[in-house]
Amino acid sequence: MSPSNQNPDPAAFFGLVEDIPELSVWEASFDAAEDFLTETRPEGFQVEDIGRHAWDRLPERDRPAALNALFYTYWSAMVSDREELARFERDNDMRVLLRGRLDEYEDLAAVSIPAPAALVADIAALARQLVGGAA
Repeated sequence: MSPSNQNPDPAAFFGLVEDIPELSVWEASFDAAEDFLTETRPEGFQVEDIGRHAWDRLPERDRPAALNALFYTYWSAMVSDREELARFERDNDMRVLLRGRLDEYEDLAAVSIPAPAALVADIAALARQLVGGAA
């Protein structure tokens, strides 16, 4: 073994691991509970089973922090759901407008009338908004 392997540089080690996210005791307990239930209940289980299993095995001293993490996770999920619903509703309004403009385009095409440039521009702008491009 070379001398560098016998005395590794702590700074190099910490440089390698500094970007690895650190699991909380609750996250580690939850992950372990999921692994355990996956192994012991191949027929399946509910997410609540994972949480209860993790909570029951969590040391009492770690429960306040875990409870805070649960509250924060629930709150984050609620905010995310609200944002997703708002995005869906906004996009749905655009989809309705786009469908109407596409119907106009198809009606004109069916009778061999060229679509006005404004109609084509509206369709392009609505489509770009829906896919996240510039309007």
